[in-house]
Amino acid sequence: PNRMKRFLVSWVAILAFVYKKLNLRKAQLLGFLRGVIASPIRIMLVAPFLELLWYYVKRTFRQSIRTDNEKRQIQKRVAIVGAGPSGLVACKEMLEAGHDVICLERNKGIGGCWAADSKIAYDGLYQTTSSYFSAFSDFPPPDGEIKYWRGDEYRQYLDQYAARYKLLEHIQFQCSVLNVEECVENDGSKYWKLEYVDAEGNVNHCVADNL
Repeated sequence: PNRMKRFLVSWVAILAFVYKKLNLRKAQLLGFLRGVIASPIRIMLVAPFLELLWYYVKRTFRQSIRTDNEKRQIQKRVAIVGAGPSGLVACKEMLEAGHDVICLERNKGIGGCWAADSKIAYDGLYQTTSSYFSAFSDFPPPDGEIKYWRGDEYRQYLDQYAARYKLLEHIQFQCSVLNVEECVENDGSKYWKLEYVDAEGNVNHCVADNL
């Protein structure tokens, strides 16, 4: 019964495909069907092909469901400390992998030591490596020019990178991390607890699967 069911379902799928793709008239389609049914030999020849087609249709459908389930199962809560160049790339990669990301940055803007309110950056600061090496591989310099960026030019590049991949909505600014603790569940799995102060001076806690 199962084999006959697969056979009939496969035939319906093929006839629908032929009717739609080849724009056959109903009379032509019925003539094609009568010609096949009238010959047991044709049915015997076509049956293995239909069964194989049914197998691949089922396998493709099951794989798509399994892939969606795996994506839901592996989604993690990821905490990133710092929205400098490395933090931005980590944020972008984790989001593309389907994880839930929170990034804590103590400055008012992105860039880390290159941020406008950073105490490290100063007027007239230049990079010692060219934009060819400083730019990320997935985001070449917009102007295409290879040069030694000034501090403000590199900050502008990082702003464009964050806007391109919509990272700002996952970053909390003016948040200073006070403590990070690795915890272990009863089943041996690990997670992280973060304690930080926000822009209003409130102490907050965050739990993440990965840090």
